[in-house]
Amino acid sequence: SNPCSARATACSTAGSLGLFLLRWVTAAIMGVHGANKLLNLPAATEVLQSTVLPAPGTLAIVVGAAEIGIAIALVFGLLTRVAGLGVVLIAAGALAFVQWGPWSPFVPGSAGFNGELELLLVAVGVVLLLLGGGGWSVDRGFRGRRTAE
Repeated sequence: SNPCSARATACSTAGSLGLFLLRWVTAAIMGVHGANKLLNLPAATEVLQSTVLPAPGTLAIVVGAAEIGIAIALVFGLLTRVAGLGVVLIAAGALAFVQWGPWSPFVPGSAGFNGELELLLVAVGVVLLLLGGGGWSVDRGFRGRRTAE
């Protein structure tokens, strides 16, 4: 039996809490990554220089600033679907151009592989893109106001 059918409010609260926690953890990860890039531009630029991407110095600034912007949006649940798309694009770009590149993602002698965090962030970004910020978000407040009018 579906416990949510009898207790829609409890399930709504649980789903809202789940999305809230997912947003905040993702915001922390993206914010730290963005701050690290902006506070250490030479290192971020050096990483991007090893890729085929153009203008590594400018790209490091743009990606770092985007990560900070995404983190802020996720904390508040503002434009969550757009922020989710940003997470997908940045994490997929990191996978394709930095983590995996032309070599194998598998590391000999290791149980995991390069890019596990980025792959997980792609999946989280897709979830946020598809589901939005949940009930505990600024987006929800805007949606509620629109339907009331």
